[in-house]
Amino acid sequence: MQIHADEWALLQKLKHILDIFIKATEHLSGSSYPTLSAQLPYFAVLASRLEAIVDPERIQNSIFFDACTTSWQKLDEYHSKTGSAQAIATILDPRCKVQTFRNLSWRTEWILEAEAAIRRIYHDQYAPTPLSRPATPPSDPSVGSDYLEDDFMTAVFGSSQGSAIPVMSEVDIYLEEKVELLQVDPIEWWRTYETRFPNLSRMAWDYLAIPATSVPSERCFSIAGNVLTKRRSAMTEGMANSIMCCKYWLGFGEFTAQDMIQEQGIAEEGLEADVDLEAGDDDE
Repeated sequence: MQIHADEWALLQKLKHILDIFIKATEHLSGSSYPTLSAQLPYFAVLASRLEAIVDPERIQNSIFFDACTTSWQKLDEYHSKTGSAQAIATILDPRCKVQTFRNLSWRTEWILEAEAAIRRIYHDQYAPTPLSRPATPPSDPSVGSDYLEDDFMTAVFGSSQGSAIPVMSEVDIYLEEKVELLQVDPIEWWRTYETRFPNLSRMAWDYLAIPATSVPSERCFSIAGNVLTKRRSAMTEGMANSIMCCKYWLGFGEFTAQDMIQEQGIAEEGLEADVDLEAGDDDE
């Protein structure tokens, strides 16, 4: 079958449209790095690029116009189903924070809602419990002269209650600092600054660990299906779990096959030593 020049032109336009979705799909399908923080930015970028294609295609080709319009509507449908978790994950990504929403021309009220959401959840679930206030000193002057002196100083200089500088929360400090470079690993960044943000880092790990899509879990089920075949129906749960972990570690580069063999040899030697020790106890 021969493809004519005008058909090649249509295929090139189709490739240009599909290229928009390739990088987003591949990135959001990952499992070794945070993906939820990129979901809202990708939605915004994809929608804006589709809108840029729609206007010229309205006149030139009705097929591509309909395809782009349908794609944009589907993106808008998924975007409307997102909640505060995506916005919070984006803010907790040190490469994004609130600045990403400004770069994407978000409305001011949307940005304020996202900031309010992260502050509310941090305060309710992650902020440290305030220390209990000290007991109020007795009003009886006979208790001691220190209280009389305090009353005298208060009468002269006035009460200092309410004049203390409010303490900034970890969220406030984090949001005031600059956005990190794109090459920065968010997980490593939070691990580095864990001592500085002990409570906010726990929140970051909880949210950045959420996958943006179901692809990682579906991939895990597919791998499990290759491990637990009909020929391995007697395999125990622990063995299947070990095989799955080994495959993940090898693929992620955490260990090499030689490391695992050495680890297995050490474990077997330790097991044999335990057995010999138990046998010696029985002989006694």
